[in-house]
Amino acid sequence: MTCHWINPVTLKREQATLACRRLRGSLTKDKLTATMEDVHRQFGIAGKIARTTMDNGSNFVGAFSNFGSKKKSLQEPAQDMGDEAEQYFPLADLLGKEQKDYTLPKHMRCAAHCLHLVATTDAAAAEKDDTFKAAQHAATAKAGKLWAAAAQKADSIEDEVGNRLIVVPSGRGSWKSTYDAVVALLKVLEDKELRQAIPGLCSKLGVENFEPEDILFLQEYAWVMKHAVAEPLAQLQQEENAYLGYLLPTIAVSWYNMEEELKKKRLTYCEPMLAAVLAGSKKRFQQVFIEVDCWLAAAFHPCFRLHWLHLVDNSADRYTWIRRFMELALAEHLKRNSEEESGLDSGRGSGTKEEEEECEVDYFFQTTTTFKVGSAAATRAHNSATMVQDWLAGANTKKLDLKAFMSERALMALFLEYNTPVPCSAAVAEVFSQGKDILRDKRSPLTDVNFEELVVLRGNEKLWPELTDD
Repeated sequence: MTCHWINPVTLKREQATLACRRLRGSLTKDKLTATMEDVHRQFGIAGKIARTTMDNGSNFVGAFSNFGSKKKSLQEPAQDMGDEAEQYFPLADLLGKEQKDYTLPKHMRCAAHCLHLVATTDAAAAEKDDTFKAAQHAATAKAGKLWAAAAQKADSIEDEVGNRLIVVPSGRGSWKSTYDAVVALLKVLEDKELRQAIPGLCSKLGVENFEPEDILFLQEYAWVMKHAVAEPLAQLQQEENAYLGYLLPTIAVSWYNMEEELKKKRLTYCEPMLAAVLAGSKKRFQQVFIEVDCWLAAAFHPCFRLHWLHLVDNSADRYTWIRRFMELALAEHLKRNSEEESGLDSGRGSGTKEEEEECEVDYFFQTTTTFKVGSAAATRAHNSATMVQDWLAGANTKKLDLKAFMSERALMALFLEYNTPVPCSAAVAEVFSQGKDILRDKRSPLTDVNFEELVVLRGNEKLWPELTDD
């Protein structure tokens, strides 16, 4: 497990490795929940976590479905379900069994894992199209033989085309290695000088030469994978982009590029694949596009605001809906600050009952708010609306400092609040990699405790100077 936060001074992403526990037996949702809860309590962070980012495994999803935080956010107003509303009871209650009281944070499905499923499971649906399947088989069969020969006759390949040839796929089912290999091969096939050496090289290696149709298929395949998966993944896994606010704009750009290409109908072979990965991407990311927290993370990020909104929805209703939630979030923040500064306890509130704002938020982009004229709530609402208007009119910037937030600490505070969760669990994959380096053959007698301590020490190497300064 890793922990991620934003430095409130530098606004840069920071992280630490917390644990690497061995779980014996089946990885059931109850066992995962108990282990995560134990780590949270050990480090005193229970109740302080915005979200936990994990993959889409059924055991992880089940753990958060059963024990995840049910805290309502701005997009979840209380609703009267009436007498006919369905009621759910814990199975433990029905069976008369004791159910442990666990509370996990809100779950965030790893965007990298979702993109991996788009590149594998969803892309495979294109094979139902006979034209695509035939072109894919012809091109990848030739490329596969060339890649296999490259491992055995690297010297011959280097003599013919220099060092610019082929990254060999590391194994079947690895879309990333296949994509990288195709991109490297296309650099040779599209180069005027190097391309002339390909027929002789294929003949020497006993591989069929690439026909124009094969090259066209590989070009279309590389384009689809680049815009559907590779580029979004590269953006979201960059450490400097590890803010939740990057998620929606990144996926929106991917969708826009794919939709525009489908409209142009320029693809000869890979249009079924493009349609399949676009549908898969929309299916897997549809949930984050209805979560207000994700919209606010992008809206309060100075690199995006709402200047990207037209890529997914150019309607005035959508813009008004998001802007209204921005105003509500800002007004709520100003209210909290006012209470803290005036020393009011949580039970008194900031004004009389008549002064409180009454707000009803409809799911379908409609908001009605009534204020007592001259009340503190009305003042906050006016200030929030003005600040949001000025913020959305500003220019995008990649700089993260107080000036980037118009010198308004309230805007910077909301950036910190909504951008703290990370969209990908790439840091955990790095911990696994470090674990493999530590648990070598000569270290097989390591106890579970010693192994975890070594992983934590290696993972927190960047923090050592801070810990040893005193």
